[in-house]
Amino acid sequence: GKGAFGRLVFHQTCDFVAVYSWQSKASVHLWIVPKRLVRSLHDLDQRYVPLLRRLQLYAAWLRAGLRSTMRSLTFRTGVRLRTNISPWYVEFCSQDISARSFTHVEEYNSFTSTSFIPLDQVVQAVSAGTVADLQERMGDPSALPVCLKCKELWNSLPELRAHSSACRADLPKCVGFEIADEAPHGGAAAQASQGSRGPDDGERPSFCPPGRSKPARQSTSASAASGKAPGKAPRKKAAPRPQTLKEAGGPAKPPAIAPQSAVRASRPAPAPTAEPSASWQP
Repeated sequence: GKGAFGRLVFHQTCDFVAVYSWQSKASVHLWIVPKRLVRSLHDLDQRYVPLLRRLQLYAAWLRAGLRSTMRSLTFRTGVRLRTNISPWYVEFCSQDISARSFTHVEEYNSFTSTSFIPLDQVVQAVSAGTVADLQERMGDPSALPVCLKCKELWNSLPELRAHSSACRADLPKCVGFEIADEAPHGGAAAQASQGSRGPDDGERPSFCPPGRSKPARQSTSASAASGKAPGKAPRKKAAPRPQTLKEAGGPAKPPAIAPQSAVRASRPAPAPTAEPSASWQP
């Protein structure tokens, strides 16, 4: 849309909408919200498994598109157990999580410790009906923070902030995409990286910043078949518009009617009648 909320939308399909996080914790930080209302993680049951499978493919598709322009980044997608925001959503962010964007160690641990459940494990729990067991996996919120790159523990969040700016270790591998990558034909990520069609609108999303105009969509299949360079399709010629009475010279004139005097004049005179003889007597 063109309103204030429309500027927060990164991409959307018929099932999901990916919006920018209002407090970004990394270079890329999105919330994937299902358009079908889900109030919390505990509302998920086996009826939602097809929706969650499509959510996995959508997250893998977004990752492939982002990595085509940001090759140095890796991504994670999953659910934070320490959040009570409704409706339910899935975190999608790059793994260069900055400790400077956190003010409390509890919030930092919700992204980096066992309190963060990868999306593929959420789908497995929903399929098996063991969603309630996920809450038991939540670690100590006040535990020592750990650096995601070098896995080193630090005594406090300020010390981790000072270390993160100087840490040169590589980013960890992507988290939460295992099931999607094991899909047939090389997974959704491989299909998206090969330029396959997107999950909803038939094209890959154009990852441009909000406010810029996206490139116009064009069909390359028809242009490739005709041997012409892709471009705008020629417009069909409109059917000819019927002429109006004024343009056609007005309505047809009725036939001329002769005046009554001319009709009378054209009639033949009656033949004279013989008068009776005067000598005739009855």
